[in-house]
Amino acid sequence: MDLDWSEFDFAHIPVGVLSQVYESFSHRADPRTARDTSVHYTPRTIASLMVDEAFAPLKNKGTAKVLDPSCGAGIFLVLAFRRLVREAWKGDERPKTKEIQDILYGQVRGFDISESALRLAALGLYITAIELNGSPRPPQALKFPRNLRNEVLYRFGKDESHDAKPNAFPLGSLGPEVSPDFEGTCDIVIGNPPWTRLRDEKDNDDDNEAEKERNGSTDTLNKEFTAIGRRVLKSRGLVDLAKRFQNPDKNPDLPFLWRALEWAKPGGVIALAMPARLFGRTTGKGFEAWRAVLRSVEVTGLINGADLRWSSVWRDVKMPFCIFFARNTRPGPDHRFYYATPLNEPDLNAEGRFRIDYEAAHSISAGRVERQPWLLKTLSLGTWLDVEVMEGLTNPDLKTLIDRWLEWDEAGNQTGEGYNRAPRTEVGPGSPQKWVKFLAKLPIFKVPEQGYGIEYSALATYGDTYGTNENGEASANKPRRAELFQSPLVIVPRAPGDSEIAPRAYIATKPVAFSKSFYGYSCAGHPDAETLAALVFLLAHCTLFRYFGLMVSVSLGADRMLLTKQDFDSLPFPDLKALPTVKKTAIRNLAHRLQHEEQKPWQEINEFVFSLYGLDADAVQVTTDTLFAAASYRKAGRAALERTKRDTRACFITTLRDELEPFLDEAVMSLDRDNLPTPVENEFLASMLAWERAPILPISKWFEPELTLPHPDSLSVQELHEVLWSTIRKLFSKRIVLDFTDHLNDRHALLPDRPRTSCRRRRKSSSCRGTICTGTVSTSSLNPRRGSPTTPRTKSAKSGPKKWASHCRRNCPLRIRVVCRVAPHNSYAARLASAKFK
Repeated sequence: MDLDWSEFDFAHIPVGVLSQVYESFSHRADPRTARDTSVHYTPRTIASLMVDEAFAPLKNKGTAKVLDPSCGAGIFLVLAFRRLVREAWKGDERPKTKEIQDILYGQVRGFDISESALRLAALGLYITAIELNGSPRPPQALKFPRNLRNEVLYRFGKDESHDAKPNAFPLGSLGPEVSPDFEGTCDIVIGNPPWTRLRDEKDNDDDNEAEKERNGSTDTLNKEFTAIGRRVLKSRGLVDLAKRFQNPDKNPDLPFLWRALEWAKPGGVIALAMPARLFGRTTGKGFEAWRAVLRSVEVTGLINGADLRWSSVWRDVKMPFCIFFARNTRPGPDHRFYYATPLNEPDLNAEGRFRIDYEAAHSISAGRVERQPWLLKTLSLGTWLDVEVMEGLTNPDLKTLIDRWLEWDEAGNQTGEGYNRAPRTEVGPGSPQKWVKFLAKLPIFKVPEQGYGIEYSALATYGDTYGTNENGEASANKPRRAELFQSPLVIVPRAPGDSEIAPRAYIATKPVAFSKSFYGYSCAGHPDAETLAALVFLLAHCTLFRYFGLMVSVSLGADRMLLTKQDFDSLPFPDLKALPTVKKTAIRNLAHRLQHEEQKPWQEINEFVFSLYGLDADAVQVTTDTLFAAASYRKAGRAALERTKRDTRACFITTLRDELEPFLDEAVMSLDRDNLPTPVENEFLASMLAWERAPILPISKWFEPELTLPHPDSLSVQELHEVLWSTIRKLFSKRIVLDFTDHLNDRHALLPDRPRTSCRRRRKSSSCRGTICTGTVSTSSLNPRRGSPTTPRTKSAKSGPKKWASHCRRNCPLRIRVVCRVAPHNSYAARLASAKFK
């Protein structure tokens, strides 16, 4: 392929250009190899962040040795080289040519399997060294003493076709070619290792032997990956973990992390851009691998970039990614690390930039992450309020759906994925087929065109559709078992879609066959089969399951957006035998109404299910809000980023009034919501004179705000929320509001120098968590963990919140303190929508 290099100004090549050139060339010249070896350049923004953070904790930055074990075209090496030269620039003494070259030859190392990539990396380093040189004359002085190959840049593995067997995967820098002399020599190991999972592909061509060799090579290579992990774990004294460890899903990125621990000095820094699956699994090999990482290395920071995929921050990267930082040492028993999830902000992301809010950087115990595998994903989609809800749902005392199911279906034959045909096609032999008799006569389930009812008369049998043999048997690669298809049967789609009102499950009252695109729960033989089927059917449609699935699923809210059976099976499930008859009747009635009534009882279903799990109105509000806003990059969540509407803001004003009135004087209750006593439209609490009895400030300095709505097209919901925060800060500065907790953004304003007082009252409502107390502000009533107020000791007051507030002001007339999460009842957007005080 001919490249026109004349368009480049080699007097200055921006960092990253050569990496982009290499990626573009690779994917055009050999797309399959580029895909399999994961050729993707790292954007300058992300690479710069990683380099800066990697150097930050080092004491002797100027002498640091840096290694990129999968350097590609060298963006990390160039940035690290620049940083090392900058560290050597002491005062006015700019590094001379020899000093710059000594840094390059002595402190920078890069490995790769691609000759083309290494040549571009060398070009980038040569150009950078010349650019940084303050003494370019005479030109002879710029001459480099030696080739960078085998001293700065190393090639391990063979990627050219004439050097390698067809379809073989090279180990590259993970292989035995790398000298042991590199181990324990690097202060920083940084890079973006390959992400692409090793594939066992069936191209269905004539070269079957080559395909068999290729598939066998991936198994062999994954054994090498597993051996690397076990070797590192064993060297760190984690013998039991080493015995159990298996590299998950043939992923090549994790072995680079293990090797980084061998190449780095004790206490050295590891900074890697990796797929978010590193910490995204909650069970199985993936979670065990993450547990091994947490116990073997001191994780210092983790940036979850899942919300930034499909954006210009990392163009063309569709997989959720993360940025992993660690120190090369065993963690202590109480080790904590910082975790942050940059939010999807279209305007900012369109420029290739993203924002990390320091107040949203959570300090998290590594031990807690092990105990609660869902914690990191929950915090990436919600707040600590969501963590509290999830802690209630994942209580060890609660049995899951699959636990309850296996109590009566011990073999688990009546639940699972549907049949898998994998038949012979015109271009390939397909998978081996099994012949069974039960499948031939079963109608094939088809999603109804409208509604929830299955039209059995329109269903063709499996035998009529796919044929039978002379014995009347039908074939499938995985026909499953006859018990799986018996009625009453709940059929759950793997891809339920975004719509909240579309069917997410179906009840079959007759035996039907369903494909692998569905999961089935056959209740035949259960003592209360009708109620069991109805409850499973309702749970698939309720807000609670959509919320729970989003918090724990490895795919929902991540890369594939598919429902796994494990997601549904892990939902806590009540004991049907312990339920009273009235609740069983309600379950069956709601399921019948959902199937047959035109006006679906969505609200009743959600209220019933939440009450069944003992969740209060606060939990309902949290789940509703999070579901609305957690996936703003999806169709269902785009409204969270749209401009607010007049009726949405009006709803917020009403709710704000409702939530603040109980904490104020009776005079506030006399305000007419429809006809406010001032000409200002939507003015709220035009006068705060009711507060004059509390001698906080002289009357002349009282702040008397007016509440007006912003222009409908002027502010987004996030901006409106910031308006609310700035407003509360104004009230805070005037001592009208003495303590306010913003649970959405996990921040709060309070006076830190006030002693604890004894008079306080706890109030809960569907959209408020509040505390009112007389006396000075108590700093101990807030948990140090942001966003999670503790429950203070309560003091009963039969007279209600309004009279209680008046009582406190009369008897302890010092200050009123309010800790309140203001949220409307209907939607997240309304909760964010704020009002602006003049």
